[in-house]
Amino acid sequence: MPLFSPKNILEHSDRLCDLFGFSHVEDIQLSYEGYKAHNMIVRADGKRYFLKVYRRLGHVVHQIKHAEQFFAGEHIPVIRVIQDKHGRDAFCLNGEWCSLFPYVEAHSLSSNELTDTHLAVLGHLTARIHAIGAYAPHTQFDPIYFWQHQYFFWEYEELMDVFRKQTVLNEMDQLIIKTLEAKHKLVSALTTEIADLPSTNPVLIHGDLIYQNVFWNDQAQLTHVYDFEKTCIAPRAYEFARSMMINCFDEAWGDEQFRRANVFLNAYREEIDFSFEEFHSGVQMYWLNVVHMTWLEAKYVAGNQIESSFIYTYHSNRITHMHEDSEVFCRRIYLNR
Repeated sequence: MPLFSPKNILEHSDRLCDLFGFSHVEDIQLSYEGYKAHNMIVRADGKRYFLKVYRRLGHVVHQIKHAEQFFAGEHIPVIRVIQDKHGRDAFCLNGEWCSLFPYVEAHSLSSNELTDTHLAVLGHLTARIHAIGAYAPHTQFDPIYFWQHQYFFWEYEELMDVFRKQTVLNEMDQLIIKTLEAKHKLVSALTTEIADLPSTNPVLIHGDLIYQNVFWNDQAQLTHVYDFEKTCIAPRAYEFARSMMINCFDEAWGDEQFRRANVFLNAYREEIDFSFEEFHSGVQMYWLNVVHMTWLEAKYVAGNQIESSFIYTYHSNRITHMHEDSEVFCRRIYLNR
């Protein structure tokens, strides 16, 4: 049964009242923020709350909560969870692990709204998280999972079989087919796998440190960081590269995006000694991981529409540039020329 349905609202209301001492839950509505999210806005006793639904196993949710606590304890502005009556950071609703957060009245920005000041703040924040994450208890968190070479080919054939059986293809179908074929060509030509790259400076990462997961005030000050759902132990260069690509290249791939990437990189390097070799390794890891990814396409084929078509358009645009020489790409950013 879906977590959110009219049949479940009363049951959820009673559960939330019991766990958090509310006298009355007036409303529970789906939140449409986030393209993979199935979260809710709860109104109880005249106040709003954000109900995060993780759809992950309990031990993974525990790691997410542990990471939030760890970074918040080191003065990273993490949105803190509201604990239930048992002192827990997470609880179950209809078999899904959830957390209740205060509803933050703040705003996020799109990538093209990020100024140089915003990008520099994000670069400094990324460096701070990595510096702190180096001292996290690594054995208490899972290592990053990178997409596997052979698994990509398995998934590719499954996905393409679905499209081959369709007599009519819409615009999104055609874009996905084009992107999958481009990925197949790139993966087939690879002589390097992620396991072949140097994996230096492993740290506890945020996992999704991008413009969608931070809040700002009107003075370009970063007020909150949230959504640690992808936290894990990973090479710091990988998260830097991923954050740079999404924060700076989501909507275009031109001179201005390279300049913005240099702003982001320079702010990071003011905090952390980050060599060109480490930077290049991170970009290679990210590119290799992206061309092997198939979860967006699998979600679409399974009948779950990609809520925001622009998300897949951004993804597809990145794939079209993956044929470029990664060293030349990195030097253009690192040397700003």
